Order: sequence, then structure tokens, then C-alpha cells
Amino acid sequence: MYNNIGNIVSVTKNGVTTQLGYDTAQPDRLISYGGKAITYNTNGGVSSYDGWDYTWSKGKLSTIR
Repeated sequence: MYNNIGNIVSVTKNGVTTQLGYDTAQPDRLISYGGKAITYNTNGGVSSYDGWDYTWSKGKLSTIR
């Protein structure tokens, strides 16, 4: 299912529906998937999701812990 600006807001696979949430200030920025928050660094790279921390170096993903 899509919202009024074309973002996917839910996906159903094998009878299980997963919700996707978006930032109201930046409507194309995904901020949750399946009820789990996604956070971003100041450069727009994902900094955490689902218990994992993401580190970036010179615009490239360098570690996931």
C-alpha cells in the first residue's frame, strides 16, 4: 500500500503485514520499519536500526555493530 506521495506504507508477505513510517518534516525519509525506529546521522546515513549501529567514513558505510 502507498501513501498520497507514493511512499510504501505497508507490505504484506505470506499473510504478515509490515508497516513503514515516514518523517513528517522530510516525508521521503523512512523512520520506522516493522515498528522499529530508524535513526540517521547529520549526513543522512542510517546510524541505528533494530539494535545495530552503523558507522560511516567519507560517505561510505564502514562498520555495523
